[in-house]
Amino acid sequence: MSPSLHSLEIVGVHPIVPTEEEFREAIAIQWGDNLSGERLRRAESQVREHFANLYLLEVKIEPADADINWSTITQPIEGEPQANWQVPYDERPLDEEGHWAFFFHFLDRGRALQTQLGDRKLPDATPKPPHLEEIRYEVPG
Repeated sequence: MSPSLHSLEIVGVHPIVPTEEEFREAIAIQWGDNLSGERLRRAESQVREHFANLYLLEVKIEPADADINWSTITQPIEGEPQANWQVPYDERPLDEEGHWAFFFHFLDRGRALQTQLGDRKLPDATPKPPHLEEIRYEVPG
């Protein structure tokens, strides 16, 4: 059994900026190929919106092998049921010292993240650092 989580620190907040190739791939995955006219414009608009507030977050937990309930990391949306609130996506360990990374959609950088240990203020957004460059966002289909 994993030990209880004692500490959760948000180390970094990094916007996901797709390359042109990733942008076109997202359109194909979500909308299909051979689009033109109004359908292409609508697809491009929707995919831009999809990436607009998408971030890669890096957190440090202690102890490193703590039991963490990822679904408790969220930002409440007033007037929406909790089932509609965003939670981490594609969370993964980065090392054995307790660093983790995950994607978060529709992040409001002006508000704290709610966690199982209470609210955590977000640091200023910065470009994705070199040690996270290999982490790629997989567009859901």
